[in-house]
Amino acid sequence: MKFARAVLILSIAANLAFAAWWSLRVSAKIDTVTPHPSTENRGLVPPQSFTHTDSTWSSWQAGSDADYAATLRKQGFPPAVIRALVMRRVKARYQARLDALESQNPLPYWRYQAYRNDERLTPELRKQRRQLLRKIDDEVKLAVGGDVFDWQDPYEQAVRLRTYGNLSKSKADQVALIRGDYDELYQQVSDRSGKVWLQEDQAQLEFLRKAQREDLAATLTPEELIDYDIRGLSSNYTFAMKLNHFEASEVEFRALAKLQLEFEKNYPRGITREIAKQREAEEKKLVAQMAAALGGERGQEFVLVNDPSYIKTSALLENYSYGKDLVREFVSLQRGIIQRAEAIQQQSLYSPAQREAEFAALQREASAKISAKLTPEAMAAYQKSGAGSWLNQLQTPAPQAVESKP
Repeated sequence: MKFARAVLILSIAANLAFAAWWSLRVSAKIDTVTPHPSTENRGLVPPQSFTHTDSTWSSWQAGSDADYAATLRKQGFPPAVIRALVMRRVKARYQARLDALESQNPLPYWRYQAYRNDERLTPELRKQRRQLLRKIDDEVKLAVGGDVFDWQDPYEQAVRLRTYGNLSKSKADQVALIRGDYDELYQQVSDRSGKVWLQEDQAQLEFLRKAQREDLAATLTPEELIDYDIRGLSSNYTFAMKLNHFEASEVEFRALAKLQLEFEKNYPRGITREIAKQREAEEKKLVAQMAAALGGERGQEFVLVNDPSYIKTSALLENYSYGKDLVREFVSLQRGIIQRAEAIQQQSLYSPAQREAEFAALQREASAKISAKLTPEAMAAYQKSGAGSWLNQLQTPAPQAVESKP
């Protein structure tokens, strides 16, 4: 016991001695910083190592925001870092006002919901916060100068390219301003309506949509506007779900996107209940129209992967690391068994007992073929999930049919 205690004391003493030596070693040196080398084609000074003392940053920040940005640029800092540092400096001037807005109407932790956090603020307070954030953004843009897209990090530039494509920077700027202005107007309508949307609110939203469309059409050529619309569909949930299991080429994507855009034009969201019901009914026809546009095997594949049975089966089997080929095999088996069950149901010569026996035989056959491909754990999950609910329906005289191929 005494020996162990001595070893422990010696170990602690050694660690303390090493820490003291390292601290003295570091403090005896002047920090050397090498700026990020990503300066090509941006007009920046080639990166060079430089030394700084504790007063370096203070001297750099002594002037205006533009002076600060110019100094960082001269030192060879990459654009994204310059913008981040200027953003931090500008935001610090407004932080007290932002905190004052955020501190109003605080919620206790058990009532806090991140996605509904804004609801605790009044529409006027939300408006004031948006104005402050826009002012901060404007001051940062003014300070860094030049084209704002040149100052974005790689992720932001990738988002811009995905959103605006090959638009010139001047046109992309104009479109961004249009989007920002109308987003503010949409938010004002939402704030005023609260949780109850009246017909007049829907009418105003429709008016704003048309006005925004006219502004975009006046800014872009017809070809640019179509490309912008197609790229914007990446944020359309229902369209994204149609392509979730379908690996479309760019040509196929654009062909399907045009059909989706036409559908959105004819059945806009959130206008009236009547249109909402009509939209829901026509949505089912849209898959068939898209399949016809693809044609052949690709059209059949599109229908298959948008079949609810495929989606449910794929979601389940993915949890157990099974591939898509097995999903297709199970869906094909399901369709074949259901067709045979329908034929049994229509057979007038069968007695109720014979029909029930035939259904039971189908269920045993289907269960055996599926269980042969799955582990016991996966099979149990399949039977309990929506993917395998059709097996249980074979016990009833009227099993639910699966959508057939076109």
